[in-house]
Amino acid sequence: KQSPPAAILNDKLARRFFPGEDPTTKRIRLREDLPWLQIVGVVTDIKNQGLFADTSQEMYFPYVETSFGLPAAMRTMAVVVRTNGDPASFINPIKTELRAIDRNLPPYKVQTMDQVLTASVSKTRFTMLLLTVFSLLALILAAGGVYSVMAYSVAQRTHEIGIRNALGAQSADIFKLIMGQGFFLAIVGVVLGAICGFALTRVMSTLLFTVSATDPKIFIGVALLLIIVALLACYLPARRATKVDPMVALRYE
Repeated sequence: KQSPPAAILNDKLARRFFPGEDPTTKRIRLREDLPWLQIVGVVTDIKNQGLFADTSQEMYFPYVETSFGLPAAMRTMAVVVRTNGDPASFINPIKTELRAIDRNLPPYKVQTMDQVLTASVSKTRFTMLLLTVFSLLALILAAGGVYSVMAYSVAQRTHEIGIRNALGAQSADIFKLIMGQGFFLAIVGVVLGAICGFALTRVMSTLLFTVSATDPKIFIGVALLLIIVALLACYLPARRATKVDPMVALRYE
């Protein structure tokens, strides 16, 4: 006796039509003029359209049973082979086996999963590369800006620093004063930047995989990096301030 046409559903399709039920006890058909299909299994959702696209509601059929009215565009087959070694080394043997089965069935678009994944995320990687380059430029500009502000502040306060030295302030005290001001500015900037960054997480979430856009480790790591860069930018002006000659500074205008 010939078995009825069969189909396999993915999780998303099974949850839509048979929530809380066992789909393998059900039947389904695509149109009223097509035969009923016995559901014989449910498979995990996969992203056929790429990592960015939502998972589709999908149905799989035995290739030899697709003569019951499916459009030609839907009658496609993909052969997936799991290997223990380099996948690229198996391409020619697989082609040979396919030709042995059917010489009129030429394989095309043969790719390893690494190649499929690379093609799927190539645009995202390029975008992230540009973001990384611009982020590094922004970090350099920020460090230069902090250095310029602190250097200008030290130059403007040369007279004040000279008075402090004349009144007995030690070099360590002057160094701590300048670094403390730089640290305060860095903290204010990091807090404001974190608020803005958190507000933009929805935009970044579409470019990330397996990492949350609001991952606290990322926020803390970036904040520490910015603070360290700001303190390094403050170091030279602070060292210069400790070497101010009190007699020269008191005559400074």
